Amino acid sequence: MRSLSLVAVLVLGVSALGASEERKSEEKRPTKIWNRTGPLGQTPKHVTDAYPLSDQENRGNWVKFEPMSDEFEGKELDRAKWHVGMEWWKGRQPALFSDKNVTVSDGKLHLTMRKEKLPPEAEKLGYKDYTSAALHTKARSSYGYYEVKAKPMNSAGSSAFWFQMDETPGWATEIDVFEIGGNAKGFERKYHMTLHVTQTPREKKHWSVHGVWEAPWRLADDYHVYGFDWGKDELKFYVDGVLVRTVENTHWHQPLYLIFDSETMPKWFGMPDDKDLPSTFSIEYVRAWKAGGASPKATQKAYVPEPQPVRTDILVGAHNCPLWEADQPQMWNQVLKHPERTPALGFYSQENPEVADWETKWAVEHGISFFVYCWYRNGQGGPVKMRFASAIHDALWKSRYVSKMKFTIMWENQARGTAGVANEADLFENLLPFWIQNYFRHPSYLKIDNKPLLFIYRPEFLVQDLGSVEKVRQAMDKMRRACRDAGFDGLYLLGEYRGLDPKHLTLMKQLGLDYTFAYCWHVQGNPNPKQAIAAQLDYIEKTRRLGILPQVVTVSQGWSGWHDEGSIWKIPPAEYKELLEKAKAILRTFPANELGHRMILLDNWNEWSEGHYIAPHREFGFGYLDAVREVFSDAPKDHVDLLPKDVGLGPYDEAFHRRQGPKN
Repeated sequence: MRSLSLVAVLVLGVSALGASEERKSEEKRPTKIWNRTGPLGQTPKHVTDAYPLSDQENRGNWVKFEPMSDEFEGKELDRAKWHVGMEWWKGRQPALFSDKNVTVSDGKLHLTMRKEKLPPEAEKLGYKDYTSAALHTKARSSYGYYEVKAKPMNSAGSSAFWFQMDETPGWATEIDVFEIGGNAKGFERKYHMTLHVTQTPREKKHWSVHGVWEAPWRLADDYHVYGFDWGKDELKFYVDGVLVRTVENTHWHQPLYLIFDSETMPKWFGMPDDKDLPSTFSIEYVRAWKAGGASPKATQKAYVPEPQPVRTDILVGAHNCPLWEADQPQMWNQVLKHPERTPALGFYSQENPEVADWETKWAVEHGISFFVYCWYRNGQGGPVKMRFASAIHDALWKSRYVSKMKFTIMWENQARGTAGVANEADLFENLLPFWIQNYFRHPSYLKIDNKPLLFIYRPEFLVQDLGSVEKVRQAMDKMRRACRDAGFDGLYLLGEYRGLDPKHLTLMKQLGLDYTFAYCWHVQGNPNPKQAIAAQLDYIEKTRRLGILPQVVTVSQGWSGWHDEGSIWKIPPAEYKELLEKAKAILRTFPANELGHRMILLDNWNEWSEGHYIAPHREFGFGYLDAVREVFSDAPKDHVDLLPKDVGLGPYDEAFHRRQGPKN
């Protein structure tokens, strides 16, 4: 298999394993290992499909786990259970995973390897002349019994049944129940079983524990039953109900996907002989069980559990990038290149109110009380039209917990002729009335001192739109008066700038802005975390010393750009906590009457493709949010963070997978 150095998503403030178990698993590797030599001997009699072949009397008190069980009796694959292909891998070169090679017929799942011409874009990535197949369950699981009845390919390609993509922060593990080179010279009878550890909280170097049982028959000649008993203390491998291997379980405690694939293995099994192709790995069934007699669905909830906000001594907000709509799957392309960024929600559709409720829950339970949504106008000079507005209009406003989360908007005044205003009349007859009616009056819109907050990206572009610096200043004063006429006590206007040019800051002051803020900090030179922290603090301190325009402080977690361009950097959660603590100390020195003393902005909740994000994700889980909670709230450090799968909800990426279109 392909062992990835990826850390996972799951973020439990209280580990499911317990600290003592994790310490134990970090400190030792398996020493108690047994491998069968010779034939199986007498195999157990099959009596019932209800229990594993090796335990037909159900001494293990097994209960069927349906999310990972499938008899493949229909005409098509059950897409509610399976994801075709792999989001994090395209296959082992030279064979490219192809969705068309995954089929269901005659009560079986088939994974086929073919000799065929590949398109130029695939060849540029190192794939050539061959396609293979892969799929994985949508559910993840750990301890249990997993059984398949399968017939490997009769070629030198690998037929494999395995588990990967763990969800526990700091860990990357893999279990290869079998890898079989059905017609690979010298491997026709060898049943390979391998356990991988790519990363733990203490170890970063990959290691593995490999074992082989040699069958008295060619494995690709017929169907056999292969079982895997994944226990807390021991891992057991079975063939036709007979034990062939045991390994002490020191590290493999993380929930993983169940995976089937066919691969070319040129460095191990050698390349398939073209006369053997196409060849097919067929699975008659996969069955999974959990031990103990308790239903695995016992913890399911009907909906997102109600958020429990924690108190903070200052307002903490996060910039929110609302680009993740169902009909925009290309927005996730950069995350496909960097799967460690994969959100805990998957490649979600942001217009889903349930997604908004998970985000609200995660935010307020870690001290983030408001989002600053990027707001895009789509056309000037007439009634307001928008782009990427579903995060507010379709999700947040229709969500169950909208009253628990505040929001503001950052006017993305960037695309000239489209996103700004045509003239002053457009501003006061179309844009501002729309904001007042739809946003400022909304009970969840953030208002301080009874003044709505309006953040503006590229406020300097208004000079051209309205005709002069003075006309912009007059317009901003008029906007404040209009808000007072609407029943507010005015309007706070904040302009985005991430530099130290006194001339630009002076211009922003002349435009009539109340504060400057940064959407993000562009720290140059591919800095390490310490350098990135120091540079941001330097920006903040120098802006204050210039004394031209007061600031609302932003702190950034990282940057990559949409195409890994320019300076690329990332601050891990532990160092991010240090940055938050130092920024908070600076805030306390600001004048008490300024917004900068009373609030802080975090960059960014969900700029997944641009490389700055703090929402729960595969690499660091809830690490960034836990840092925010510890620095800004007085809530207990120990707490439980739930994911949708923990309560039987999700996934939220169905639209993404539907709209990806056919793969090569």
